[in-house]
Amino acid sequence: MPGWVHLLLLSTAVISLSQAAILSRWAAAPPEIVGFWRMVAASVCLFPFALHGSRFWNANPGPEPDSTDRENKSGAKVEAGGSLLHWPSVVLCISSGGFFFLHLWTYIYAAQNTNIAHTVIIFASNPLLIAGGAFLFFQERLSFRYALAILFTGLGLVVLKSEKVEAETLSLADLAAFASAIFFAGYILTGRLARRSVRNVPYTFGVYASASVLFFFAVVFRNLSFTEWPAQAWIAIGIYVLLPTLLGHTLYSYLLKHLDINLMGCSKLLEPALAAISAWLLFSEPLTQRSILSFLITSLGLAVLLWPGGSRKSANAND
Repeated sequence: MPGWVHLLLLSTAVISLSQAAILSRWAAAPPEIVGFWRMVAASVCLFPFALHGSRFWNANPGPEPDSTDRENKSGAKVEAGGSLLHWPSVVLCISSGGFFFLHLWTYIYAAQNTNIAHTVIIFASNPLLIAGGAFLFFQERLSFRYALAILFTGLGLVVLKSEKVEAETLSLADLAAFASAIFFAGYILTGRLARRSVRNVPYTFGVYASASVLFFFAVVFRNLSFTEWPAQAWIAIGIYVLLPTLLGHTLYSYLLKHLDINLMGCSKLLEPALAAISAWLLFSEPLTQRSILSFLITSLGLAVLLWPGGSRKSANAND
């Protein structure tokens, strides 16, 4: 697939993901309810596709196995006519789902309890966490290009923060937003490992299904009703499934195998400006010259990455 198509998909994913805080606020339901139904609906949508094919757990399936049992290079055992179930990959999917659950819970809580721009600004620290993890676990060094991009995007966030956030002590919602950034980095890094041996749709289904189970226990623990919520909440959850989940995280998971992880992390720095624009349109949160300036500065940081040679394509783009 051409590189420009991957960049177009990344743009679609980022725009969709930027609406998560807006939808969390609009849903007006506890984070456990929003997260549970969002994950259940997404899992149901992906389930038929996840089952398609006989060897869906292998990202590089190769030739069909013969009638005798054998093991592939990764150590996963294949039976004739069966599916390739590589248990280390399954564990990675479940672990990624656990990080995803924690990311969603803390993010929704933050969006519902503080200014939306404030939430996305704090959450935008995740590219630094992803870059650090990529260096530690994948030996992916932060080049001068990425350092310069982070400098520009960080400056854009400071401009936006100086307008939206007055001097005050950190609230629980602020800490939740930062925790969400940490958990998101864990989700991305474990996802990078899982995507080495698992196709995108089964991987994403595994993440959503794992998160669904965890949200189910969270709802039960808090003794919340699963169904008794206003129509507004169900509409918001439906849009949540379509945009941030299916067009956002699913595309983002797919691109983990095809684009540089630091490029993907830095691309999410556009979310604060996009969320601020949506908050202005839907909740009348003021959008002033500093908000526009922040968007332009952040876009300049991304332009540094999108300059020719800024991204890489996978040699095995077979999914």
